[in-house]
Amino acid sequence: MTTPAAEQAEALIAAADRLYQARDWAAALDHYRRLEALAPALAAQRSVPVIVGHCRIELDDPAAPDGGTVSGGFGNSERDLQLVTDLRVRLLELCYAGDFARAARLLRWLAHFDLSIKASYDRALTWERSACCDLLDTVSAPIEPPFVRELALSEAEVAAVKQRYRGTRLLLVSQRFFDDPARQHDLTDNLARAARGFGFELREINSHALKPGVTVDGWAADLQSEIIAFHPQLLFFTDLYNSGISRASDAVTEQIATVLEQVRELLGVRVVRSLPDGWHTVIHGDAQFFRGLGRSVDLLHHCHPTVLGRGTAAQRAATWCYPYPTSIEPPTVAPGSVPRGCFVGRVHYSSIARIAWWVEAAQAGLPIDFVIKLPWEIPRIDQPPISDIAFSNLLCGHQLGINLTQRFGGVCILTGRTMEIPLAGGVLLEENSIDTAHFFQPGVHYMPFETLGDLSRLTERLLQDPARRHALAEAGQRWARRYFSGDYFWAELMARLERS
Repeated sequence: MTTPAAEQAEALIAAADRLYQARDWAAALDHYRRLEALAPALAAQRSVPVIVGHCRIELDDPAAPDGGTVSGGFGNSERDLQLVTDLRVRLLELCYAGDFARAARLLRWLAHFDLSIKASYDRALTWERSACCDLLDTVSAPIEPPFVRELALSEAEVAAVKQRYRGTRLLLVSQRFFDDPARQHDLTDNLARAARGFGFELREINSHALKPGVTVDGWAADLQSEIIAFHPQLLFFTDLYNSGISRASDAVTEQIATVLEQVRELLGVRVVRSLPDGWHTVIHGDAQFFRGLGRSVDLLHHCHPTVLGRGTAAQRAATWCYPYPTSIEPPTVAPGSVPRGCFVGRVHYSSIARIAWWVEAAQAGLPIDFVIKLPWEIPRIDQPPISDIAFSNLLCGHQLGINLTQRFGGVCILTGRTMEIPLAGGVLLEENSIDTAHFFQPGVHYMPFETLGDLSRLTERLLQDPARRHALAEAGQRWARRYFSGDYFWAELMARLERS
């Protein structure tokens, strides 16, 4: 039975939340403090200490917040998840308004509760100099990155494999993020474009959307019908068993697994399970990472060398690590016409560190433009989409292209920008990762950095060194076009399926 005091506390927190959502910081703060006095346990449970600190920052309280008396944090309720989203939106609003000082205070406050932000400040957002800066003072002799030793084919053999598999029917099951003629270079677009260029006959299915008249429970049967009608020799399924309809429920997952197992056995279809975010999948263990391999899947594909070496010998033999084929619109601006660096990207739940980099770089006065967007599902700030050509022009037109690669947990990964900046003819400066160093040579194809101090030194030196920028851009573009624009991807995939 609810007591009058509990009802009063719930009414007070509801009123406080309304005031907080309305940005009436002073009134909200008053209500939340009254709640802390009335029901301290409930206040802690509802993340009130976090909100109180935020309100004090918005009100320019010079003593806010006191890092020595931090308590509480975020819970897992729907309200707490919405609070996290609202705080991140607020951070972006402050950045767009140029209020980096307030944004910095809010970030440092949230670092007490958000491990991703804390990891950024502890590891990267320092003025220490790492060994990455040593590459500024040397001109490295070209050497082959580690992945070259793992290639199954020479360039001449790639052409032969392309000819041999011309006309192969490929069923591409993948997520499409956009329905916008000005944006035709997402992961699925690039896979499809490269497949057609390789000579495949292609049919697509959106793995995250239902066709009219098809239910979630009927999706596996519809997939089976598509396979029987098209009779593909190859089925490439991104995020299979990981997200979208293939993860809708245990029953649906098992139905899809059964269909794939049957078409492998009865029709000879070769099935590739591809994990765009394999670095995240391994968090759930090897059972999830290698799910279906040998039963419903012939080959597991991912693009994150940080997870190489996992699994049994048989699982490793059926796993292939290689970047997705990438293409961009040809830029229409002169390369390096803007004497600054530029970062273009989105901020979502796993890449919140990008806001911290933006704030601290701006506070330090670094000559870097940040073009940061929210995830598609958060239409909270009026942001016109960036067209493909505008995107290419940003990467090519700025003298330095910055890529921020950290995800939650502190892992730094290979991202789309790793390929796109060199392909656009830009100079890639990238937050140091094992992934990128596996596919590109640091100091030759790109320049890595680990700390804010590194980034400051690199931008200063490279903006003053057009010859070094030209050498990096030319070598990076030549390398990316050679290995990561399409033919090598599909040829290597087919060679591995031949061996399996």
